[in-house]
Amino acid sequence: MTSQQSEFRKDCFVFANGDIYEGEYTLTNSGIRRHGFGRYIRPTLHVYDMEQDKLLEREYSTETTDEESDNEKVDEKAANARESIHKLIYEGGWIDDQMTGECKIWFPSGCYYEGSVYKNR
Repeated sequence: MTSQQSEFRKDCFVFANGDIYEGEYTLTNSGIRRHGFGRYIRPTLHVYDMEQDKLLEREYSTETTDEESDNEKVDEKAANARESIHKLIYEGGWIDDQMTGECKIWFPSGCYYEGSVYKNR
């Protein structure tokens, strides 16, 4: 295989930082490049716990009450938010190891973007 030739494949990879890619890629002499359709999952956002707590505090600061049962509900919502803050998903096109093309991106807040990106932007 020359340096210009590539072989198209489909598989799932787990990176050293815990990120996951499942989808199409090319295998070249210079290594593996994400190319085609794929899903990229970042299980954690790599932010400090203190920053996460600030985000949660801001999100739930309006939900304070003196009743214990209501406090339990707020604590449960905060726990669920803490879990959801640990996932970002990109599903769409890749060209030469860059997010390019039509896609859908789910954010930890539950919001999502549906549209197109070009060279990771």
